[in-house]
Amino acid sequence: MATEHSAIADPDIHEPKNVASANSGDVYVADGAGSGSWTEGSGLTYGELFFTGSTIATLTTTSATYVLMEGSSEGWVSELSNNLTLSSAASSMTIITPGIYEFSAYFTLKTTGAIEIYKTAFAIDGTASTQGAPIRRDSGIDEVGAYAMSSLLDLDTSAAITIMVQNEAGTNTPIATDCTFLGKLLKAD
Repeated sequence: MATEHSAIADPDIHEPKNVASANSGDVYVADGAGSGSWTEGSGLTYGELFFTGSTIATLTTTSATYVLMEGSSEGWVSELSNNLTLSSAASSMTIITPGIYEFSAYFTLKTTGAIEIYKTAFAIDGTASTQGAPIRRDSGIDEVGAYAMSSLLDLDTSAAITIMVQNEAGTNTPIATDCTFLGKLLKAD
């Protein structure tokens, strides 16, 4: 006679299926077809890059072309990371676990010259993929403003994410400071 799982008591209760192949912190995700697999839990993948001290990014922008936001000699600093590959030299975060990620960026932008409209974007492997709200300068004098952008991206393994900036008119060279770049896995594939 078969014993129902609900009637099994300690010490006869067994571990979940394939638990020996799971990593610490993994969760079991059902596939809807009577099976499933162990995967990294949401929130366990994250990374942060930021500028320190006097680090700046001088953005030599041209009309209709996005340029990489990369730091001066000090570059980006990475302190917190779990399951994302952070590269200070490449100003990027590279995906290890495919899934849906949330990326955020915070920075100040100092501009000079005529009226300008800047666009910011997260780029996947060097190609701008999502656009933040346009940043508009309305005067011909130096301006400094604080900006933030955020986006959800569905990414595959090995995708490299960076921040890019475009000047629609391309007539001046803004300077970005106080930058923070965050990434977090929301749902693994």
